[in-house]
Amino acid sequence: MVFSELLPGTANGIGFTLTGAHFRSDLLTVWAALVLLGALGHLLSTALLAVEKRLIGTGRTMTA
Repeated sequence: MVFSELLPGTANGIGFTLTGAHFRSDLLTVWAALVLLGALGHLLSTALLAVEKRLIGTGRTMTA
């Protein structure tokens, strides 16, 4: 979704905020958006790994 917000024609979202701040040279907002994206990415990755572990279990491993 963030990538689609980087394209012209959007009016809100983290990607829109990031590109707008970039063009205005508002470095504080750019860094805040990047930190927010990193935190959201880490949070979502952790949550999805927990769901995967719960659904699949830890006992199953793939062998070559």
